[in-house]
Amino acid sequence: PQGVGAAPLWRSKTRQTFAAVYDGHGGHQCALLAKENMHAVLSLPSLPPPPASASSAPPPPPAGGYGVMSKEDDTEEDLEGATGIPGRIAEAYAKVDGMMSETPGDCGTTVAVAVVREARGGGVEVYASNLGDSRVVLCKAGGEFQRLTEDHRASTNKAEVERVKKAGGFVFRNRVSGTLAVTRALGHEVDRELISNTPHISKTALSPSDVAIVVATDGVWDTVPEAEAARIVEGARMGGKSPTEAAEALKDYALGKYCRDNICAVVIYL
Repeated sequence: PQGVGAAPLWRSKTRQTFAAVYDGHGGHQCALLAKENMHAVLSLPSLPPPPASASSAPPPPPAGGYGVMSKEDDTEEDLEGATGIPGRIAEAYAKVDGMMSETPGDCGTTVAVAVVREARGGGVEVYASNLGDSRVVLCKAGGEFQRLTEDHRASTNKAEVERVKKAGGFVFRNRVSGTLAVTRALGHEVDRELISNTPHISKTALSPSDVAIVVATDGVWDTVPEAEAARIVEGARMGGKSPTEAAEALKDYALGKYCRDNICAVVIYL
C-alpha cells in the first residue's frame, strides 16, 4: 500500500511545493502514517512575499495552509549547517519514524520527497530526499534526466550492504536478513539497528532546460527507464497534458511493460 501528498508551488509566503510517495511493505500502517504526517511535520524557512504589484500574485492559501509548515523568524544564516533545510528534512523523517512505534514490527515504508521552492537569492531549487528505492528524478529537455536520490537496495548498493554488516546484520539473496530488499526505510521497529531511517538528501538549482520532476515508487522505475520517463513527461507537457495526465502516462507505460508491482507517481511541471 502507498499514498501521495502534494501542494501548490506558489504559496502566498513561502512559494514552495511538497510532493511525496510512500511505498509500504509488511502492512499499510507505516505508509499511511507517513502520508498523513510528513508534510505537516516538515518545517521550512519562509520567504518574503512577492511584490504587491506583481501581476501573477498568488491567491491566499486555504484555511490551515497547504501543509508544508514554515517558520516566520528564519534568517539567511538559518539555511546553512545542521539547522538548515537538509537538517530539518532529516529531522522530519526521524519524527515521523518515531510515530510508528505502535505499528507491527516488520511494517515499514520507503519514502521519496521533493520540495521545490523559490531560492532566496533568486531562481528555483529542489530539495530531494528518500529512503529505500522510491526516487526523485529531474526531467530535462530532449529526454535528458538527473537522478536526485540514491537507491538503498541490498542488490545494488554495496556501501549499504557493508553498513548492514557492520551493524551486526547479514544480507542473504540480496535481502537484509533474507527478507527485506531495501536497507533504509521508516518503521521496522524489530530491526531498526539495521534498517536506517536517515535519508539521502540533495539540493539542486533548477535551470531553464528543466522540464519536470517525477517522484515515483519502484513500480515505475523497475519498468520505465529514466530517459524514457523524461521523454514521456516532456511529450505530455508539450502536448498540453496536465501533470496528472503525465503521471497517468507513466503508469500506463509501466503497465504496458507488465509491471506487477504497485505503481505511484507524482509529476511537477517546472
